[in-house]
Amino acid sequence: MHVGPNDKCITWMVQATRVKVNAGRMHVGVGRSRRLGLIMCRMAPACGNEAFFHAVCALILRGVRGTRGVPWVTAFLEANLGLLAFGFDALCSQLVDGYIAESLIFECPTEFGHNEAFHGGLSGGHFIKALAKKMARDGLYKSACAWGDIFLKVLSCHGHELTDDEIIYLSVSVKGTLVLACRPRGFLRASCYNQMDIARFGVSVLVEVYGAIAPPYGEKLHCHFASLQSKGQAKEQKADMLSFGVQSAEDMLLLVNELSQRATFLSPMVNDELLLALCKATVATALVHLCEVRQLLQAFGAEVICRVLESPCKWRKPVMEALALLQVKGTARECHAVTVTRVAIRSMGIVVPRKELRRGIDTCQAREFLLGVAAAGLSPKALLIGITEWRAMYIGLLTLSACLMKTAKSNVAKVQILEAKPFAAIMSLARSKGIKTQPYKKGKRVTVTKKEIVVTVAFPGLDALE
Repeated sequence: MHVGPNDKCITWMVQATRVKVNAGRMHVGVGRSRRLGLIMCRMAPACGNEAFFHAVCALILRGVRGTRGVPWVTAFLEANLGLLAFGFDALCSQLVDGYIAESLIFECPTEFGHNEAFHGGLSGGHFIKALAKKMARDGLYKSACAWGDIFLKVLSCHGHELTDDEIIYLSVSVKGTLVLACRPRGFLRASCYNQMDIARFGVSVLVEVYGAIAPPYGEKLHCHFASLQSKGQAKEQKADMLSFGVQSAEDMLLLVNELSQRATFLSPMVNDELLLALCKATVATALVHLCEVRQLLQAFGAEVICRVLESPCKWRKPVMEALALLQVKGTARECHAVTVTRVAIRSMGIVVPRKELRRGIDTCQAREFLLGVAAAGLSPKALLIGITEWRAMYIGLLTLSACLMKTAKSNVAKVQILEAKPFAAIMSLARSKGIKTQPYKKGKRVTVTKKEIVVTVAFPGLDALE
């Protein structure tokens, strides 16, 4: 095995001599150090370690999603970045073990994830526990390598302008690859809505956290996102978009501007200056808003919602309290729009008609209805700050990206300082840390090299790989 510094990465790169699989551009291999007895897996993705680390952290946070789980995972990754540098599989194993220990104090088994409708079964602990399976780890690794190509461009050039093809690639690369949960009958992988939502998340990360520039929203992106917005209801979603006056990418951008101007209900509730940048509408939030308004009409009917919009003074206080609770709790069993609107309906004492008696909105009133629901605060996700899981992931990724860049410099300095020491001093330091400098192999002593000892001393996380 050759161990050497990789000047393009944040730390060292290990290349295994025995490679079981060479999956295209990714070096997916397993090697063993004959002297140290360390198993090292998946060391050098083609995109480079630094870009890979940023991408894998983003995907893990998106897989967890929950406002309860994301802060814990952020703290775990921050404390184990050295382990990630030399053992992707070992990191996943430690993550699973850590989650199992943490879950013992949960009041609810799904507390770790994004518990909104079916999302609860595809996030949080379901995502983490799936990483105990090799196939799920393979999927995460391959997805992170694919995303790493784009992260590398953004990290190499601040202000990199993304292209339509790059954004669609974020979606296509996780389809059928990234495992979101494990069931008795098999794995649940990202597809349709989830692959599109993960891609939108990736774009938001690259733009909001890493300073990339989003491309002009054109018909190519519009067709891709709109066709995947609603799970199993793509036709209904497209029909709703037409009825609400969104027939093209240009109409979508107009809707984004109108939502940014009128949906200001959450801004006074934001106390953190860091989060003020999220008090805006985007194409992603506009698509979510369209979906949530459709669910509102299905749940209550247009007549009931119009009555609610006519008398905001009767429900303003309980709805704002519900919004504040959502900002803290993060999740609800129903979509956020249905949750807060139900509070308003109960405050007014309105009886919701049976499903067969509910009607939709007239086409001539549809646009104003769409904007009115957002302006009243009945659709929190019309703004980026209202997507509670994104807010948690945004804060987590700001922390991890800063930590990764800081680690890049400290790891290089740490290795250089150790390499400058005499070999005897390095051996003494290794023994003081309990590292066997002359391990046995088949009853015979073997001598370690200076580089192998430096790697082991510099990155204590490798101890978990023994």
